[in-house]
Amino acid sequence: MNSMIRLELTLPSNIKLLPLIGDMVETFITRARDELGNVDFEDLAFKINLAVTEAIANAIKHGNKEKEELPVKLLIELEKDALKIEVTDCGEGFRLEKNEVDISKIPENQDSGRGLYIIKQLVDEVSYSYENGEYRFYMTKRLVKN
Repeated sequence: MNSMIRLELTLPSNIKLLPLIGDMVETFITRARDELGNVDFEDLAFKINLAVTEAIANAIKHGNKEKEELPVKLLIELEKDALKIEVTDCGEGFRLEKNEVDISKIPENQDSGRGLYIIKQLVDEVSYSYENGEYRFYMTKRLVKN
């Protein structure tokens, strides 16, 4: 990737770190303001924060089964026209097309099951790969200049 700015983190699988990760993502977007140009960076920071924290929560809960000794890796790269995000865990992965959820059938009091749906509403592309014992979840958010 031909990145302008890059953030790379390796974290233990601890769900309590999600607020800190969200803060770091928003700070990354805010500090990239000059490189982003004429982009609504507050809206972008909110969307990327939410997408990343949902993806990392899935990696911790479903991928690494909350085994704190297993790492979750986050890579965010700001390119000229897009943010590229990669979340890596040690799980076996899943098939995106088999995990489509009708969120209208999820009970209101259930606090899980909407993550992938939310992510797909916030970013432009999602994909995944599984290689060498690692599951990689990719997200792309194209930058729309105002």
